[in-house]
Amino acid sequence: INKTILVTVILTALISSVATFGLTYLFTNNSSSSTSTATSGQVALTEDELKAAVIKLNTVVYWAGPLENAKYTLTMNEAGAAFIRYLPNGEGANDTAKKYLTVATYMVNAAYDAVKAAGNEQDGIGLTTADGAAVYYNKNSASNVYMAYPGQDLQIEVFDPTPGRALQLVNTTGLLKPVR
Repeated sequence: INKTILVTVILTALISSVATFGLTYLFTNNSSSSTSTATSGQVALTEDELKAAVIKLNTVVYWAGPLENAKYTLTMNEAGAAFIRYLPNGEGANDTAKKYLTVATYMVNAAYDAVKAAGNEQDGIGLTTADGAAVYYNKNSASNVYMAYPGQDLQIEVFDPTPGRALQLVNTTGLLKPVR
């Protein structure tokens, strides 16, 4: 009887160890793989999937909040810039045309000062939002609008192909915020 109990205990421990290792390996590998896939820009993500991917990245990524019936792509480049592209009705993940609202977050030293300075360049328009962000856009192309908050080394770019919409989004107090 003691031999039977001993063999049972050893087999149970062995099976438990193998199962634990297998599950750990499976979830660890899928986690990093799914994060890589999620940040490739080629996968249409739900709002919850986008939030989970950003949390795994452990970095600040701005967006314009959820859009009804939309899905999103998240692209990270080697410099650490993040791009969230809005896909109306969840379609267009592989479409590379510049026809979707996109919010980008860049690491820029003294971003606030850089955006303010850009507003003073030729053809530059600079302003300050009600919540204190510096804003810049080129008067010949208001499809791309840049902004930065004081004290942050983050520059946010909003692109929208509809004339004036990017500026409208930037000027909507509290709309652009980190994904949480």
